[in-house]
Amino acid sequence: MDRKTPKKSVKARKTISKTKSTKKEGAKDDPWTDTYLRSQMKETELNLSQKLLEEIPPAVFRIKEVEILDVSDNPVISIQPDIASLSNLKELKAAGCPIADVSGAISMCAHLSKMDFSRNPLISTLPETMMRLRYLTCVAISDCKLKSLPDNLTRLSTVETLDLSKNELTTLPAEISGLMQLKVLILNNNAFESIPESIVSLGCLENLEMKQNKLKNRQRDLQLNVPRKLKILDMEDNSSLCFLPAGLEKIEHIEKLNLSYCGIETIPDSIGQSSSLKEIYLAGNKLRTLPDSFGRLVNLETLNLEGNRRLYGLPPALHHLQKLKDKKIGKNTGLVLNDTPALQLPDHKIVREGVVSVRTDLLAEDCFNSILATIGVEIIDEVIIEDLSENVTEVVQECICDITIDEVVTIEHGCVEDVFRYISEDVTLTLLNEISKETVDEEGAFLDDVALLATEELLQEISDGTVKIVALEHDEEWRLGQTVPDEYDKEISCQVSTVTSTEQSLDLQAGCNLSIPPEATDEDTSVISAVLNPHGYDGKLQLKDTELLVSDIIEMKPSGMTFSKPVKLKIPHSLPKFDSERTYIVMTSEDEGRTWAALKTLSKQEHVSV
Repeated sequence: MDRKTPKKSVKARKTISKTKSTKKEGAKDDPWTDTYLRSQMKETELNLSQKLLEEIPPAVFRIKEVEILDVSDNPVISIQPDIASLSNLKELKAAGCPIADVSGAISMCAHLSKMDFSRNPLISTLPETMMRLRYLTCVAISDCKLKSLPDNLTRLSTVETLDLSKNELTTLPAEISGLMQLKVLILNNNAFESIPESIVSLGCLENLEMKQNKLKNRQRDLQLNVPRKLKILDMEDNSSLCFLPAGLEKIEHIEKLNLSYCGIETIPDSIGQSSSLKEIYLAGNKLRTLPDSFGRLVNLETLNLEGNRRLYGLPPALHHLQKLKDKKIGKNTGLVLNDTPALQLPDHKIVREGVVSVRTDLLAEDCFNSILATIGVEIIDEVIIEDLSENVTEVVQECICDITIDEVVTIEHGCVEDVFRYISEDVTLTLLNEISKETVDEEGAFLDDVALLATEELLQEISDGTVKIVALEHDEEWRLGQTVPDEYDKEISCQVSTVTSTEQSLDLQAGCNLSIPPEATDEDTSVISAVLNPHGYDGKLQLKDTELLVSDIIEMKPSGMTFSKPVKLKIPHSLPKFDSERTYIVMTSEDEGRTWAALKTLSKQEHVSV
């Protein structure tokens, strides 16, 4: 008895030891417990990427609150049926996995909206049940070495964004029309040599990306088989494209066109029919010039011509593009003319003065070309030198007024002087030479130095007089401020406080500003302002023949308000700077416009000297 007892004791100890060892090994083999997984979550996202997982841990499917599950870059070979238990799942990321099978039970994830199966070279089919996912809007199957679409992909009728980039696709099946809600189709880095005809069946498509494919149009036979509602067409870096595919003018709502680095040599005149375009990217091409029809793209805000080293000029009609913006530092938006060494516009001027300066130069050039053409047609073939004064006066004045007056008002007024100086100096001299040459050739006459000088003085006088006509005799409306009719008679109130030690700056309508120094008023009050309609105003300001209204009419209340210190009122005006003979006065009325008096003001020089 005594000898057996120790044996039992030893045996029991061994059993206990073995049990403990088994538990330790089990814990080491399966660390993916509910508790551990929950500790890895950030809000409702569970990130298990790059964990060397061969399958999705079963405990994952017990965490019902998971909305985003990321198992990317693991050797996971399938999406298990247990995925159905994640009833709140909205996004599944499974990129970089050798997944060959996706369980049909995924359709039970009723709220699933995004799926990423990119970098999965074995994925060849999707479960048919996925078509039940009513909220599925985004699917990515990029970089999967696909030569054809996975089975059942085209049956996902709710998908709005489909990324098929970095594959080996050369065509798309007619069944793609089943993607009835598709808005964004990404086909970058594939092997397309043409635009698949089946794309035209995607009636809701707004954005088509086909960067870095093998598109070719050397024979000019490539057609834009795209829906009419397309807004963005991106074909960047198709280096053998050479020419713009036909049919752009048929895309009714196109807003952005990217043809950068496509070897483009010319742009067709038909581009002017796509007036909805807001952004055009033509960087790194072989363009020498642009068609005049660019002037009809009135909504254009960005024109990127960077790196077109052969580009030697811009069409004068480009000055019509009032919405064209300056290039922003660090961005390729606006008018981008970097690295265009053949362009006649100097780089330093573009950088310093921006797109307004470029448009001003083009406006002047357009004026010159039109005037010269009109002179040639209406005068040179018919007029001898004795009739030069009367005819040139009439034609030049008419041309400049008709061409420039509607354009000048859209350019900052500081540039108006440059336009007319250009006309007065360069255009006058060129017209003189052309008229003199043609007249001598036609009449067989000899224009001596005296006659040449007299003619030059005559044209100079005509040009100067025309400038005055443009500035002073045209309809008064364009000389007013920036206020639009919808803003007339709308009052705004600005508070003026006595408890301040700094100058108070009040921004009023029509760009006006009232600066009030501290302690200029004894009580808190408000300044109420409104812009009055100059045409419907009962108490119209009666102007003399030598006077012009050059700003909006500003009403300020309360009437009779006084300040104990001088205040500063800034009123923008729009009289062209070239009219240096004019002086500016501020007229005020305290009886609703029945009588007006000049306000005593200080010039900038007088203010500095005080």
